[in-house]
Amino acid sequence: MFKRKHADMVNQLTEKWRENADMKNSSSVGRNDKNKGFSLIELLVVIAVMGIFIGVSFASIGLIQSGNMTSVTKSIAAGIQQTRQKTMTQNLAYGWSFSVNTDSQGNVGMTITKNGADAESAVNTVTELKKCTLYYSENTGEEKQVIDFKVIFDAATGAIKSLEYVTSDGSVIIQNAGSGTIRAAHGKKDSELTIFFATGKYEVNKR
Repeated sequence: MFKRKHADMVNQLTEKWRENADMKNSSSVGRNDKNKGFSLIELLVVIAVMGIFIGVSFASIGLIQSGNMTSVTKSIAAGIQQTRQKTMTQNLAYGWSFSVNTDSQGNVGMTITKNGADAESAVNTVTELKKCTLYYSENTGEEKQVIDFKVIFDAATGAIKSLEYVTSDGSVIIQNAGSGTIRAAHGKKDSELTIFFATGKYEVNKR
């Protein structure tokens, strides 16, 4: 009889332990299920924050592109000024020239050339610029897309003797007086540079 009562007591305690264990497990699962999901307010907050980050990113890209085009025209202006100074201070028989050209991938580069008696004896300093499209207009006239242009200065006065440019259709045009505007563009962003033949100087236009 005693053994039977003892066995019954053990069985009862075991059943209670199992019930308590099951209750703990079920309550733990409930807490985990709650933690697994997000409320509607939390989702709206996350979406709002993502929208702000996306807006700031697009604005930053626009500023970068605009800055890139300004850096192109400023680099061209610096190249023109450097070539003009070299032409005036170094009295060389063949002088200096400044050129800008575009490759088949749309990459733009500028070259300052110490001219020689022939092409093989020329000394070039090449600077790679940003990828963009170049345009040129004479005396505020019709704008043409260009793939190459070359500037030569007068050693005595610093004036621009000639500007030879090649349009996108392969036409070669030479300008000897007046003024001209170079525009660098990429997408909706651009920057302009105006050059004056009589003085050989330039002006970066703010847009």
